[in-house]
Amino acid sequence: MQFDYPHLHWQDAEEQRITLHCYYHSRFVFILLCITQKKIKTKRLCYFIKVTL
Repeated sequence: MQFDYPHLHWQDAEEQRITLHCYYHSRFVFILLCITQKKIKTKRLCYFIKVTL
């Protein structure tokens, strides 16, 4: 690890954290969507989304 540019490194870490947060948030929303779709009994749509991703 290089500490030549601590500020730049901090920015990278912050960006990575935000990206991870967005990724997990989208996954959470996707799972919620799947559960909702299963409740409405449209499993085919959920399967289609799963195959596409």
